Amino acid sequence: MDLSLFRRVQSRCPACRAAGLAITNTQSEIISEGVFLCQSCGSQFPVLAGTPVLPPDPARWLTENLHLVMAQKIEDDATKALVGALLGPETYFNIIRQQQASYAYDHYGDGLTGFDAPTGTIRSILLDGLARLPSLPDGIALDLGCAVGRTTFDIATALKRPSIGIDLNWGLLAIAREVRDHNIVDIPLRRSGHHYERHRIKVDYPGAANVDFWISDAMALPIADDSIAFISAMNIVDCVPEPVRLLREIRRALTTGGRALIVTPLDWAAHATPPAQWVGGADALASLIEAEGLRITFRADVPWSLRLHDRALMQYSAAVYDCICA
Repeated sequence: MDLSLFRRVQSRCPACRAAGLAITNTQSEIISEGVFLCQSCGSQFPVLAGTPVLPPDPARWLTENLHLVMAQKIEDDATKALVGALLGPETYFNIIRQQQASYAYDHYGDGLTGFDAPTGTIRSILLDGLARLPSLPDGIALDLGCAVGRTTFDIATALKRPSIGIDLNWGLLAIAREVRDHNIVDIPLRRSGHHYERHRIKVDYPGAANVDFWISDAMALPIADDSIAFISAMNIVDCVPEPVRLLREIRRALTTGGRALIVTPLDWAAHATPPAQWVGGADALASLIEAEGLRITFRADVPWSLRLHDRALMQYSAAVYDCICA
């Protein structure tokens, strides 16, 4: 984690929303472990493997995710394959491996050869949206639901300003962090069943010095009101418990004249979003977006695909909304 970049963000305590998050136990500008302390409410938030953990309830996040942080230390491919086989396909360990395989291929698959599945479709949607942007007000950019992080690098490069990738998924953010800190993409590509094939790619993305990744809840951002110039929210509306609360948080964080790119396949699942919170289609979501104070300037439906393994490809039609905070 780069503290000099953190200082450029108008951060707030995610628990009490007061200003005054301070690192307590390091003198270095680049930290791999540490503790943030809220000087107002006394809440503490750890930095693990260079990633600040900033959800409103860090104890709950650690209870649910610390085993994944520890599993990251399993480097040997054969050992990881055995652990996955012993635990079984429905365990969180293997669910995360599948997510890592699918999202890493979509974000970084342009560095691989010999695979037929399309790659980079989510990046194409983002880059088209960035190309439609007018001049932006001052402020940083946020990439909500950044997953493995290639889109965060794209935003920083295109907008030439700091870009923070936000996600609650440690397994996905770990891939982004390794790209940021070591210029290495580690793709656990699923071929079939328990068979994963590891690919490590050396990369060098312009704008990486303006990028960081935080564990944070997109519905309770540790960010000041009216401080963000651009927010990307791709494949997240249908992945949070309260979609309206997410839209409200995007509006709260954006400065006047700030822009948001909201992209979703509206692929609802009860484990992520209670059915009572599901939104009934693209037009209904558009009405909710505007009801929360964001004016839609462009709409479209675009294809998006995710590779699962050698013989399976998920195909979506994603709804795209360009928005302005008026």
